[in-house]
Amino acid sequence: MRTDYVYFKALNARINGAEKTVNFVRDEVLDGELYNLLPSTLSPVEELIKSAERALDGTMHVDITDVKTTLTVTYDYLEDKDFRLISEVFDLLKQYENYPNGLTVEYFDVKDTHAVKRITCYIDGLNYTPYVIGDGIAWRSVTITLVQI
Repeated sequence: MRTDYVYFKALNARINGAEKTVNFVRDEVLDGELYNLLPSTLSPVEELIKSAERALDGTMHVDITDVKTTLTVTYDYLEDKDFRLISEVFDLLKQYENYPNGLTVEYFDVKDTHAVKRITCYIDGLNYTPYVIGDGIAWRSVTITLVQI
């Protein structure tokens, strides 16, 4: 199994107002610029969508309506230009404007015999820690949380 590659792709990403497909890989070229967008980890978690109530006799009644996926994408370290691109793609404040129908992403589901999964999601969070290096800045512990719609 390759350890230098995590399959993750944003299919309708908005960059400088234009819709593009962004491959989150090492050496991704966008508009003539070279980026290192390879995530350190990509963790899908399945969540039951359910309603539950207890009857008067104490019996629990559970109605399971769906199963949705939450993707957590993490980067241990990012250069400033790489972080700026990622923060543009996953902009929380412009989410509705950029992705009125949600952001579509693809990823490998290792648990499901390496099947490529495609989900439409909303951006639930972008967390990061700035790291000063000399006169520049880098970013550590960058975490993006995407929740299936």
